[in-house]
Amino acid sequence: MSIHLSARARLTMVYTSLFAVGGAALVLATYLLVAHSLQETTTVGSTPSSRESMRSCTEAAQARGDPDPKRECAKLFTTGVKAGAAAQRSRTLTHLLTYSLLGLVGVTLLAALAGWIVAGRILRACVGCETLFGGLVRNSQFRTE
Repeated sequence: MSIHLSARARLTMVYTSLFAVGGAALVLATYLLVAHSLQETTTVGSTPSSRESMRSCTEAAQARGDPDPKRECAKLFTTGVKAGAAAQRSRTLTHLLTYSLLGLVGVTLLAALAGWIVAGRILRACVGCETLFGGLVRNSQFRTE
């Protein structure tokens, strides 16, 4: 069983496919550039609130009788910062990909509609140019509907 598509439908599919492939390449390039720009490693800095948290942690560790409370608290703090940064990076990339793909689908549908309109206009203009196509316009391959 073979499906015979009109010339208008085939042209629309070509336009839409080219647009979708170009859009997908753009989404991929954007995703890779953003993923590369978001650092895998995080530098841990000291802020007033982090110093206060370290002081509280150190006091609690000393009360427990920890031999090196500052080192233990610094390790916990660094681990937490790195985990938070990794989660933020992952969430950012997930949102970027999701919204980019949704946008690509929407714009591809608009491109299909525009391709259908443009293909119809092109084929309507070609109906008057039968001599260029050797009478093929009358053939069923060039149905515009």
